[in-house]
Amino acid sequence: MKGERGFTLIELLVVIAIVVILAVFLVPRLLAAQDRARNAAVAAIVRDLQTAVQAYEVDNNTPPQYAATVGCGTLAGDLVTSGHLPSVPKNPFSGASCADADTAGKIEYTFDSTTGKYTIKGYGRDGTTVVIQVSNF
Repeated sequence: MKGERGFTLIELLVVIAIVVILAVFLVPRLLAAQDRARNAAVAAIVRDLQTAVQAYEVDNNTPPQYAATVGCGTLAGDLVTSGHLPSVPKNPFSGASCADADTAGKIEYTFDSTTGKYTIKGYGRDGTTVVIQVSNF
């Protein structure tokens, strides 16, 4: 038995401790990177919607008009129906088609009939942090 080689318990515990310490520092950074990527996807969807709204405005001499703030599902659905958007975009946080009831990654469209101004806002994971805001003025 004297000639056998192997790792001692202390050596194994040191390696496990190092792996745990690395995981503690790396996992939050990886999760933050995923959120940044999803926020960038929300911003891209908002810009796509803005382009579609501008095309709608060129064809109809007015942007889409709603009495109240609407979500991505309503706006995108109407733009798809009018032929200004190829399909309803996917919510980057849920993977499903964007809907008015979305919280994470929600997108809101507001039209002010007195000024003719519209605003499209995209939100992050928490549904309260504005990732991007675009408008026609």
